[in-house]
Amino acid sequence: MKEKLIGICLGILAANLALADDDLTGVDTLLCAPGYVRDCTIDGECEFGPAENSNMPDFILVDLDNETLLTTATNDESRTTVIEHLTRLDGLIFLQGVQGGNAFSIVISEATGDMSIAIATDGETATTFGACTPA
Repeated sequence: MKEKLIGICLGILAANLALADDDLTGVDTLLCAPGYVRDCTIDGECEFGPAENSNMPDFILVDLDNETLLTTATNDESRTTVIEHLTRLDGLIFLQGVQGGNAFSIVISEATGDMSIAIATDGETATTFGACTPA
């Protein structure tokens, strides 16, 4: 029950962040909240659930100056991921990298804070939408 309530609260937070339309132009530290994740395997099986079911943190601190993704203090496991490619172009922030056998791509709208995430590994993908705000 507790996990379900946390998932609902995070979904509401992500929706509220998305409605806020935060302008991230020129901001270099972001706090992002992924929404529910769709995990699919090469055989066509897909599951849909909260980020924690996909080993994705509830909140991601995006440090563009240091080109890293970090978990926050609310996460049980402290993680740091290097952003290998960072591009700001036409109002979008593009982040890409590889960690632990997973390739990731993240696109964040500077005008609204809307976020799209795709993660791929051999025979499996995970996708989600979310929202970012200045940290």
